Amino acid sequence: MPMIPAGIIKQMPHNWQDGGSWVKFNYTTAFLKLYISAPWVRVSDSSGKPLTTGQWELTKEYQSKKNQLVAAKATMEQYLNDLLEQQTEIHAKMVEWRSARRLWESEVAIAQGAQEPDRIREWAAQANLSDEDGGTDTYNHSKTFSPDNSPVYLPPWVGEIPLPLYMPAKIKAIQEAISQISKEIDNQNRASTPVKRPMKLRYADDDDRYISPTIPRPTDRELLMTWILERYNAWSSKAPTRRDDPFQFYNLPENADGFFEKDHWPDRVRGIVGQLRIPHNTNEFPWGIPASALNHALSDCPGYSNNTIYEEEANTLLGNLEDFWFAQKNHDALDWKRLYSWPISADMKKQLRTLMTKLGAT
Repeated sequence: MPMIPAGIIKQMPHNWQDGGSWVKFNYTTAFLKLYISAPWVRVSDSSGKPLTTGQWELTKEYQSKKNQLVAAKATMEQYLNDLLEQQTEIHAKMVEWRSARRLWESEVAIAQGAQEPDRIREWAAQANLSDEDGGTDTYNHSKTFSPDNSPVYLPPWVGEIPLPLYMPAKIKAIQEAISQISKEIDNQNRASTPVKRPMKLRYADDDDRYISPTIPRPTDRELLMTWILERYNAWSSKAPTRRDDPFQFYNLPENADGFFEKDHWPDRVRGIVGQLRIPHNTNEFPWGIPASALNHALSDCPGYSNNTIYEEEANTLLGNLEDFWFAQKNHDALDWKRLYSWPISADMKKQLRTLMTKLGAT
């Protein structure tokens, strides 16, 4: 993982180099080296060798343990994002390669006189479709087994570990490290914040705690109103002009401050009201079936939270799913509990797979 420049090195003894000279590292850069287990960060030289207390001086922003953890988390998240993007790109290329290989193998078999050529071609087409839906391991390029029926991994390997095992394990380890660092940061925040005894009250409308059975209310109020506005804009039969204020056009508040802490929210922010572009059961699905389908698909991921469906990446995918929904004629064939069975584009499937992986799905 990348190291974070964090200060300077001082008071280090000379080091004998293989080239036959003494070298002193004083006043070169000191780094925060990141680890996937506690203590998560250590001050090190440029080679990654840990320094002892007194050998370094950190800049002000990295002097507290909390700030070091915050920086480590941000760097790990960026590193994880880079890994996931690379894996997504590799996955798409491997799907394309396996698809071409299956078609080639089926045509070779047919050319050699295999029986039932139509059935062979149908198998290849179904296998390719399953592969696009994530039915095959990313790095799978053959099936090889030893006499005891245990899998044999062909190259490439990373050190002594085959790539199909190395990459998922590395991604999972970084995700777990980020989760543990987040908990440690939260613990430090709690330790510095006066604790108030939470109130436990029962309210007359306790059943009305969620926007819908499948869409939870976010914990971050800043995410809410823009998301609601975009749902109105997607589903309403009318659209504002460029000179209109979109919130006023749909009769929506610009922020949630006036109602967010209340148990009972106004009707217009509990679901889409008014004339819709196409008929839809807003009693069961107040924000549309695509929103319920996406939220349901993400809800089993370890990193899922009440904010997930409202955040930028999920919201972008939701907009694409809504466009897909409006273009369909047979909505009864689209089961909201089985989003992966929808005939969405390969790009949308890639978006969904990337998002679920970022949320910890394996």
